Amino acid sequence: MISIIMPTYNCELYIEKSICSVIEQSYKVWELIIINDGSTDNTLNLCEKYAQLDSRIRVFSQNNKGVSVARNNGINIANGKYISFLDSDDTYHKDFLFKLLNAVEKNNNFNISYCGFDRYINNVFSCSSEKHIEKGKIIKNYLLFLMNQKHFLSICSILINLNFLKQKNIKFPIGKTNGEDTAFLIKILSNANVNFVGENLFQYHLGRENSATNNNPTISAISILDCYTDAYNFLLDNNIEQEITLHAKKLIKSELKCWLKYSIKKKNYNLFIALKKYDLNIKTLSWSTWILFHLLLKLYLKLKL
Repeated sequence: MISIIMPTYNCELYIEKSICSVIEQSYKVWELIIINDGSTDNTLNLCEKYAQLDSRIRVFSQNNKGVSVARNNGINIANGKYISFLDSDDTYHKDFLFKLLNAVEKNNNFNISYCGFDRYINNVFSCSSEKHIEKGKIIKNYLLFLMNQKHFLSICSILINLNFLKQKNIKFPIGKTNGEDTAFLIKILSNANVNFVGENLFQYHLGRENSATNNNPTISAISILDCYTDAYNFLLDNNIEQEITLHAKKLIKSELKCWLKYSIKKKNYNLFIALKKYDLNIKTLSWSTWILFHLLLKLYLKLKL
């Protein structure tokens, strides 16, 4: 059996489509664990309606504690041999479970299988994930893609052996609004033997008003950098090979540089100050110096072109 874990918060306009994408799966031996994270709209009523219609759907409620707590609680109560995740505004292709299950069970050594995904913004197709077909230890290339702000899988496009996950004692970092998915993936992929499905079988939707992806830049940047640092420390504590650990450290620096450039371009002083704690080199330069440097660089590039 496969346990699908779906955290939800105030998603009454979207969750029925997500639930139906699970009900319509060609593979039928599943349970859908919906964790209602303190919704104040009609989300809980909709979930309970579907639970009454299909005994494979289980609904639990908690006070509003965030998506990481919801997912961790879902992991703790899952009954399946494998687990997957689905956000309550996203959808699966009808063969998602069937094809990822076949992939992970092709070899007893596989712990995880993954597929690609399509991204939609306000229900309009935007782009597809990067094409990357690889089996075995994929953590190195996953980190390299992240350094270039690219993704070939997501938290909702993987299938995980639950015993493997529990043996490694990997959880989602609590209290973070962005980057918790990536931190989880870095940790689990650093230990996993992976197989792939060379299709895009998950639809990722952006643009919802209450989505964490709409947080202000300072909150997003600090959360992401904290999560990446947490993943890096996990690699160190678990003696993951040095090359992988160095890539994780480079990822933090790469992300930091992106947010630093953003803060200067947008003249976001609060974000700039918040970023100072992550890199000693930033502390040696003042805000005005960075702004002047940015202006001079723009002038140089303009003259050069």
